[in-house]
Amino acid sequence: MKKLLALVLCLAMATVLLAGCGQRDVARVEGELTIFMMDARGGGQDFDVPVFNAAYEATGIRLRNVLAIGGSGTQEEALNRIIASRNLPDIIQISAFTRDEFFRHGIDGAFMPLNDMIQQYAPNIAAFLAEREDVRRFITAPDGNIYFIPYVPDGDVSMVRFIRQDWLDEAGLDMPTTTEEYEAALRAFLAADSTRIPYFNRFGHPHSLFPLWNAYMGYLVDDNGRVQFGEIQPEFRTALINMARWYEDGLIDRQIYTRGGGARDVLLEENRGGSTHDWVGSTANFNDRLADEIPGINFIPMAPPNGWEPNYRGLGTAGTQGWAITTQAHDPIAAMRYFDFWFSEEGRILANFGVEGVSFDWVDGVPQLNDSILNGDRAPNVMLNDVGAQLAFGFHQDFEYERQWLNPIALAGIEMYMQNNYIRVMFPLHSISLTPEEEAEYTRISVPLNMYRDAMIKDWIEGNRDVEAIWDEYIAEMERLGVNRLVEIMQAAYERYLAQ
Repeated sequence: MKKLLALVLCLAMATVLLAGCGQRDVARVEGELTIFMMDARGGGQDFDVPVFNAAYEATGIRLRNVLAIGGSGTQEEALNRIIASRNLPDIIQISAFTRDEFFRHGIDGAFMPLNDMIQQYAPNIAAFLAEREDVRRFITAPDGNIYFIPYVPDGDVSMVRFIRQDWLDEAGLDMPTTTEEYEAALRAFLAADSTRIPYFNRFGHPHSLFPLWNAYMGYLVDDNGRVQFGEIQPEFRTALINMARWYEDGLIDRQIYTRGGGARDVLLEENRGGSTHDWVGSTANFNDRLADEIPGINFIPMAPPNGWEPNYRGLGTAGTQGWAITTQAHDPIAAMRYFDFWFSEEGRILANFGVEGVSFDWVDGVPQLNDSILNGDRAPNVMLNDVGAQLAFGFHQDFEYERQWLNPIALAGIEMYMQNNYIRVMFPLHSISLTPEEEAEYTRISVPLNMYRDAMIKDWIEGNRDVEAIWDEYIAEMERLGVNRLVEIMQAAYERYLAQ
């Protein structure tokens, strides 16, 4: 019934375009709000830019950053200083690793609970959360309060597998559809040229290969609703045995742990890299980039050989970036109404596409990024950042902004993964909330346990130890370090999540 009502409202009220419900009245208030917000370079975000100037015209609110524009530093250091000073601005924006940073500061008294204010002063946010129960769950702290308004991404696929189709053609092979066929393709690449690196990765490890043997690195939920730790399952042992064999045979880059973030550029530019798992948008550009140097290069997305891909780094329900109203805010109602503006149609267009005539133009009722963004001297998302769009504050992203600058190869890869439902959410980790006591115990156990696990995985893959010979010893040590207690903590948190 709620969905039907929301649909009726949208049809009645919307005159354009974007996914999401229609415009609701945005209360105008005059004044200035102070904010803590860093830019991508570590300085204070500049709010004298087209997007925030347009937001001022619509809302009457200007933002003044308490951080120096053009400064440098880390968010953690700057945030700790301002929290410790007990002289808080009206708003604090955080690009956090987990939601727990927002929850901790909220429970400790630095951030205001927003539940009641959302209902009273933020009709657009209230309507959005009514439709997106997953987001409401995500931003609800263990004490039942909402302490921040998140950035909500749009789109389900961010990373896919790539392979050299031209090398497959040379070898007379079809696109691999199983792990066995994928191994045969990698072996054919190496047999054709011993200097080739059949599988490479720029993230410092080969962990994205685990799913090829139905293994998973992280928490998962079994068919009985019980949380399991992936790295102690039998499938993980099988995967390690095979990955060690691939490494020994030269199918996996022998420098995968040390080559670093430039591996993709170097190995593709040298015409030696055969297959990887990486961000779809940037990786799909290499065919155009290298067309003159490597005639015929055809590095394209491929389906997961085993038919599924864990949501390792895909886009989640909501981001761990967003903004909160502090308990020292001089006008929290104005701040709440300002937050609400960004969930209106006008605000969502500004946040995603920028300002008409500056970064986009209307084409057939749809905002179309203009030449200054699509063909600027930097990536389109960076050009948008410069005008104040696509920043990490509380708004609902529209994938259309990204679709407009992705090339056909990237779009085909995203479409393939989405249509075939390749992405699996193994465990709603980013939606799970730990109590302060659980978080302290979890950190105490997980730090040494993860260090031991990572060292063993690396030793096994590099062939320094035999997986089968000491697997039982590994399991015993993981249990001694507290893996079963970690699972108990996550099980309790998962059950709370289901009950919300």
